[in-house]
Amino acid sequence: NVVDGAERLTDQRLSGTTTNVEAGQLVTVTVDGTVYSAAVQASGAWSLIVPAGALAAINDGSASFTVAVSDVAGNTTTSNLTFDVNSNASGLAMDAISEDNYLNA
Repeated sequence: NVVDGAERLTDQRLSGTTTNVEAGQLVTVTVDGTVYSAAVQASGAWSLIVPAGALAAINDGSASFTVAVSDVAGNTTTSNLTFDVNSNASGLAMDAISEDNYLNA
């Protein structure tokens, strides 16, 4: 998982699914010291947005975020996930093959 230069400047959706966690419980995601949260839906799914630019302060290299959730009994589970930040990486682009984009043999 690589976050490139353009992705660092756009909203990023994080989502997942919980099991044995009641609807309405909060999933917290901590990215570079900032905590974001989302409510667990009846299906167990959750989704949140890390706002544009929030990743911009993270230096290139390996980074991580932590996801945590508790059930109503107070049982907590936590996952630490890593990703790479490369502000010089970008998407794939192709040059035109010819003026009309057709290749004749």
